[in-house]
Amino acid sequence: MKEWSQKQLEDIFVRGDVYEVQRAEFEKDLKELNATLTWATRLVITQAVVFVAALLVFAIERFAA
Repeated sequence: MKEWSQKQLEDIFVRGDVYEVQRAEFEKDLKELNATLTWATRLVITQAVVFVAALLVFAIERFAA
């Protein structure tokens, strides 16, 4: 079995800590992106509904006259 030096073990632990920090930052960014996409999706759906409603009002007024 390979013997690990103290320096190698410290490097492994430091890399592990850096990985955990990067992972936490990535998860935070992913949550923010998800929230932004959810907001943007709702905005697009709302705009589509308003557009269709306006189109219906226009069509009803046009053909009722």
